[in-house]
Amino acid sequence: AKDEDYEIFRLRMAIYDSFNEDNQETLKSALTSVLQEKSQDQCWSEAAVDKCPIWSPEKCKQIKTLLKIVVEQRMKNADDRENKADKLSTSLKREVCRMGKQVQKDLLRVVRNLRECYPPDFDICRTYAQLYHEAFSTRLQVLARSKISCEECLYILSWIVDYYPK
Repeated sequence: AKDEDYEIFRLRMAIYDSFNEDNQETLKSALTSVLQEKSQDQCWSEAAVDKCPIWSPEKCKQIKTLLKIVVEQRMKNADDRENKADKLSTSLKREVCRMGKQVQKDLLRVVRNLRECYPPDFDICRTYAQLYHEAFSTRLQVLARSKISCEECLYILSWIVDYYPK
């Protein structure tokens, strides 16, 4: 179990670090390890049910879970890394702008660099796009439900209608 925890931790760190240019080989190595385990899972699935370990990657869908955690962390920490939005008039506007820029920057990185690290059947571009969309839209919904000014509401709507689709 400790080995599996270590492998999950290693994969999580590799996914998180993959947004740094120098760490793509680490991601490829971690993915290779998980894919080998997935191959083993297929062998186990053909065996008796009680012989398939409960920690197998196929059962826990760990890669997508890890990707979701990484996306949520990157969106949460977007304001720590991006400060071009500091000139906006309210903290809500700054947060929305920073998150939007983070989505754009990260998805471009996925398409340009990280896509080749994953096997085609992972459909990694679509997976990341769905996860970022989910994180961004969830946060926008929370912000829209809070007490905001008409100007802030208009700003959120402009992101949804104008900026976000691009």
